[in-house]
Amino acid sequence: MGREDGWAHPWNWATVSIRVLIADDEPPLLRMVVDLIRAHDGFEVTATAADADEAAERAAETMPDVALLDVRMPGMSGIEVCRRLQADGSAPGARIVLITGTPDPVLSTQAAEAGAVALLGKETPPGTIASQLLAAAEGRVGWSVE
Repeated sequence: MGREDGWAHPWNWATVSIRVLIADDEPPLLRMVVDLIRAHDGFEVTATAADADEAAERAAETMPDVALLDVRMPGMSGIEVCRRLQADGSAPGARIVLITGTPDPVLSTQAAEAGAVALLGKETPPGTIASQLLAAAEGRVGWSVE
């Protein structure tokens, strides 16, 4: 039962809602990712943030299941937000997926060491982003750097 964008999962989405926080400092990209997530059944965008500090605050306020954070944002990086959330426990249970326009092996290592469960490129197909968010919510780790 797949869809044209590659998204397929056997769950009953009428009973499942994965709470997602999305942070990106570029408004057009933030809107695009929010629209992408909202287009997939089973996801609820609980908060958005335009910078790293706001992302950390929103995570503590909304307790998302998954946070999709841009790596490069004003203030601290998405990797630093990940470290902070892991260290202070302000968003317990939140699994962090990082997204970047410039994926590289060093960045993957830093993201994993910070506690992120995946690092995606901004060119990742929409269905793959949704699949990675689902995997993160389920507690699976998946590195899809392209």
